[in-house]
Amino acid sequence: MHAKSVLLLALGALASAQSFVGFPKTLICELRSGEGIITTDDMRAAVASARRTLSTPNAADENTRYCHTLQGIPLYAVSLSPITLAGKGTFRFAEDTKTNTVTFCDSTGDITDFSIGYPARCQEAY
Repeated sequence: MHAKSVLLLALGALASAQSFVGFPKTLICELRSGEGIITTDDMRAAVASARRTLSTPNAADENTRYCHTLQGIPLYAVSLSPITLAGKGTFRFAEDTKTNTVTFCDSTGDITDFSIGYPARCQEAY
C-alpha cells in the first residue's frame, strides 16, 4: 500500500511539472447556442484527462495554426463537450513526452454555417 502511495505522489509531481506553451488565458468559441468560454484551467484539466483523441502521430502533418513545425510530436484533439464542459468547443495540442511540453495548436467552435460545413474559429485571449 505504501509503494502505491509513493507512485501516485511521483506521478502527480511529474504531471505538475509539465510545461504549457502558447495556451491562451481564455478561448471564446462561436457556437450555435451563443458563445462557449474555455479557460486555461479547463484546457489543462482536459490535457490531463483521458478525454483526448490522437489526431496524428506527427503534428507537422496537420494544418494547425501553431504546431505545423513540430516534427515527430503527437497531435491530440479534445472536444470540450462531454460531461462538464457541454458544448464549449474543441482544441488541439501537441504533447512532447521527452521534454514534458504541451503546446497549444488551434481551436474551433461549432459548425455555424451549414452551407459550407466548416467550424467557427475561437478567439484567443492572451
